[in-house]
Amino acid sequence: MPLKFGVIPAHGPAHLAEAIEHVRLADEYGFDAIWIEEHHDVGPYWPTPLLAIAALAPHLGSLAIGTAILVLPLHDPVHVAEQGAILDSLTGGRLVLGLGLGDSAEEFAAFRVPTERRGTRAEEQISIIRALWRGETLDHQGRFYELQGVRLKTPPIQAGGPPIWIGGWGPRQLHRAATIGDAWFPGPVGTFTEIVERYAVYDEQVRETGANPEARARPLIRDVVVAPTEDRAWQIASQTVLPSYYETYVESEHVLVGRETSGARITDPRELAADRLIVGDPTVVTNELARCIRTLACDHLVIRLKLPGVVPARMTEMLHLLGREVLPALRQTEAP
Repeated sequence: MPLKFGVIPAHGPAHLAEAIEHVRLADEYGFDAIWIEEHHDVGPYWPTPLLAIAALAPHLGSLAIGTAILVLPLHDPVHVAEQGAILDSLTGGRLVLGLGLGDSAEEFAAFRVPTERRGTRAEEQISIIRALWRGETLDHQGRFYELQGVRLKTPPIQAGGPPIWIGGWGPRQLHRAATIGDAWFPGPVGTFTEIVERYAVYDEQVRETGANPEARARPLIRDVVVAPTEDRAWQIASQTVLPSYYETYVESEHVLVGRETSGARITDPRELAADRLIVGDPTVVTNELARCIRTLACDHLVIRLKLPGVVPARMTEMLHLLGREVLPALRQTEAP
C-alpha cells in the first residue's frame, strides 16, 4: 500500500489552539494522518484521547486520525466501542484505534483498575469492542465484564470497525498484535534496532496464524528534532529534549531506556539519541527517515513533534520544515 505520513501534534487542553494549527498545517502540507497519545500522570498529554479526536475532527480536512496509543485497561470497552463508532462517523471512516496496556501504576490506581492481568483484561475488551462493531447484540459473561443485550445504535462506517493496532514490546504484546490485532504499533522510545528485531518476531507470529504480514499495516513512530542547520538541531536536542527525555524515561526506569544506564547522568545528547532520536537539518532527517522506511518496509511513518521539553511554538517550526522540505523529498524517494 502507498506510504502514509503522520504527525503527533501539540497535546493537552491548554494547547488546543496550537494542536488545531498543527492539524491545519499537516493537511495543508499533504500529510496523511494525525495521532493522539494518552497519559494521565505526566504531561502534556491528552488524558482523554477520544475527546481530543472529537475536538480535532472538524479541522482534519482529508487527514485520518488515530490513537498512539489509548491505554485500554483504563477504559470501559462498551464506551470505547460506542465512542469509536461515533468518531469513525465524524471522521468519515478514517479512524484507527491504537491500543496499549499502559505501564504507570499511578494511572491504574487513579482509575481503580488493578495492574495485574491487564493483558487478559485487554484481550476481553478487544473481543467486546470487535463484536459490538460487527453489529452483534452481545450477551457476554467474561472474567472482567458481564453484558446482556448490549448493542450499538450507531455503527462505525468502516466494515467491522476501525483497524486496531496494538502496542507493547514484550512477547505477549507482540503475540496479541499478531493474533487479535490488525498491526503492531511500536512506540517511539525504543531504538530502531529493537524495533527491527521485534518486527521479525511479530512477522513470524503473523505467519503462524496463516496470514501474510506484508498484507498488514506496518507503522513506525520516530522522534525527530529538525532545524535549519544540524548544529541548531543538536542545540535544541541538548537544551530541551535531552533533559526532559532523561527525566521522563531514564529516571523513571522506562523498560526500554532506564535499563541502559548505570546511574550516571548522560551529558552527551548523542549517547541517548543514538538509534532512537533523529536529529539534524532537513537533509539529514530525510536521509535517516528514508533509511528507516527502506529497512523496515514500513507503510505508515509517524513523526512525533510532541517531544519531551519541546514547546508548541518549536513544534510549529519543525512542522513547517517537515512539510516544506522533508515530506516532499521522502515522497520523491518513495515514488516508483
